[in-house]
Order: sequence, then structure tokens, then C-alpha cells
Amino acid sequence: MSKLFATIKDKGEVRKNIKDVFGLDLDISGSWGHDEQSAVCVHSFEKSKEEFFTLFASLRANIELNVLKPPNEQYGGINPSIKSIEKVGDYIKVTFLIEAMPKATYNELINEYKEGYGNGWNVKDRGVSMEKNQIKLAIGGMLQDIGKIIYRTSDGRNHSEIDYDYLKNEIKIKDNDALE
Repeated sequence: MSKLFATIKDKGEVRKNIKDVFGLDLDISGSWGHDEQSAVCVHSFEKSKEEFFTLFASLRANIELNVLKPPNEQYGGINPSIKSIEKVGDYIKVTFLIEAMPKATYNELINEYKEGYGNGWNVKDRGVSMEKNQIKLAIGGMLQDIGKIIYRTSDGRNHSEIDYDYLKNEIKIKDNDALE
């Protein structure tokens, strides 16, 4: 395990841990899936296997990159994507690419965007030369799929609708081009 990721102390209480931290009750048992001895067993899930894998990786990465780390070492904008899925004996081994940025950088980016975008935000002051549409594209790329975690917990709406509502109502982004 990389030093970047904090190690979750494994006591076979994965369901309880997820419920305690995220308020999400998944029908699972076992552990955190670091290896065959700590596999997670999925008893039921209403969406596809791939959606469960990505949800579980999101939850685990948030614990390992946030919850268990001191504030100055936390990460934000955490986005897991499936790199490979293979059958190994009785198990399914899933490997992920986890993209993230230091939480302080992520928070600074979000705050600058909320405070300045659409109000003459001058990225040239930050040593960056970008056109307004390039800024929208860059920020949209970083915030894309923010609603997938909610979607994967059976919210019922598609993740694009959840993205829109979250960015508009929680992050308070007002620019319609950026929201769409």
C-alpha cells in the first residue's frame, strides 16, 4: 500500500464503518478488499457490478485519503475509475485508477470559482493564460460526475441531474454554461 493512502485497520466491520462514516447501509460483509483475505462480500445491490465497484472504491478512497489523514494531508476531487476487472478463483479482482488533488488546492479552486467566475475572474493573475470557455471546460472536467456517488446509492435520478442540483444548490454555481 502506498504511503499516500492511509491504512484502514481491518476488523471485518466494513458495513458498520461505511454506515458510521457515510450514513449508507450497504448489504455487504467482510472487509475492505485489500487482498483475498480481506475481501468484501456483496449480498445484494440494485445497480450493476461496475457501479458497486466504483461506489465502494469512492467510499474506501475517501476514508483512506480524507477521514484517516490529518487535515493538511487530505485530498479532494477524488475520482476512481475502473482500470481492470479479472476473475481470480472465487473472487473478482478490480483495479482502480484513483485521481485526486490536495484538499487545500481543491477547496481553493472551488472557492475561487464560486467567488469570481462570471465576475471577471482573471486567471492570468494566477499565472495561467486561458480563455473563458477553457476555464469552463477545465472546471467542468474536475467536477464532472460529482453526482455519481449519490446516484449509486439509489437516489433514482440520473447522475447528470444530481451533478446539476449539487453544483447549483450546494456549491452555489450560478453560471448556466458551467452547470450544463
